[in-house]
Amino acid sequence: MLPGDRSRGEKILAWFDRTAFTRPDAGTYGNLGRNALLGPPYSATNVGLFKNIDLPGREGLRLQFRSEFFNLFNNVYF
Repeated sequence: MLPGDRSRGEKILAWFDRTAFTRPDAGTYGNLGRNALLGPPYSATNVGLFKNIDLPGREGLRLQFRSEFFNLFNNVYF
């Protein structure tokens, strides 16, 4: 866990130790497995509001008002 007195940018840059990795030689593949690094947790708040209104005189027909919000709190994920 990183100390809490760092700025958000410093925490993002120091999430894992980049000196533990090297570039593979040109034309070759590395030996690190898939999904070996876990980054900061991701969460987003999505909200949907719906209102159905029955139309008078029209049996089985209704009008729907819909509003959807994705990433409601505008969180940034790098």
